[in-house]
Amino acid sequence: MRVRDVRAAPEGLRRRYLASIDAPQELYVEGLVKASRWMVLHRSGEPDVVGYAAVHDVTLVELFVAEASIAAWSAALDVVVAEAGVERALCKGFDVPLRDAAARRSTSCRAVGHLFRRIDEAQLRAVPAIDGRAATIGDVDAVLAMHDGFFDDIEEIEDYIARNGLSLYGDRGGEVQGCGVRKRIIAGLDAVDIGMVVAPGHRGRGLGARIVADLARRCVARGDRPVCGCAVENVASRRSLEAAGFRTEHDLVEFDLAGTSGPGSSCFTPDS
Repeated sequence: MRVRDVRAAPEGLRRRYLASIDAPQELYVEGLVKASRWMVLHRSGEPDVVGYAAVHDVTLVELFVAEASIAAWSAALDVVVAEAGVERALCKGFDVPLRDAAARRSTSCRAVGHLFRRIDEAQLRAVPAIDGRAATIGDVDAVLAMHDGFFDDIEEIEDYIARNGLSLYGDRGGEVQGCGVRKRIIAGLDAVDIGMVVAPGHRGRGLGARIVADLARRCVARGDRPVCGCAVENVASRRSLEAAGFRTEHDLVEFDLAGTSGPGSSCFTPDS
């Protein structure tokens, strides 16, 4: 198998990839994908494209092979690692073919995030309602004063506001106590990523769960599917998401591929 660089994702194959995974894409991963180096895969001596890879710096963030066998995926992973200098693979737990191919090659891996794709609807309905309002450009300073590193920069805040994706909560007396964000992960698909941050002085009171529940209910009312994720170390965020009714069955896993060239001891056992 051989690879060659291309300028953009092969649209048809990427649609097949997104349809093949059992849950919606992760927003964080999609951001890495958009900034990735793209490569297509060919069988040696044949012109037809049989797959593709997206590599962000030295991290493989997406791999798809039209053939379903683990042997084909393992061969594709091997050539991408060799040709693109890949040192690690970032894999969603529900992306089974990549997970299994990486597990066969890697000697170690670690969970770096929790992916929430299921909602306990009874618990969601039981969370007390909370009033929020759409943020405006005049609210940027208030958000900056309380976000505590939640946003990357002011441009990200302004982008959420421009997309009508930022809501403020608890500011009737002039103080913003928390904010919630929502963003469609991929245009044309129903998955909307939601998240929240609570001002430091208002944490530990259940406000985060109420914000998440409000965002989720708004998404459902519009016919969208709310999804979310959090870093493994962010225990407070996980508790808020679970209190709002979200459930996690999958992790975002980082496989170490540096210096490996064959089967090793892994924290995952391949399905086949």
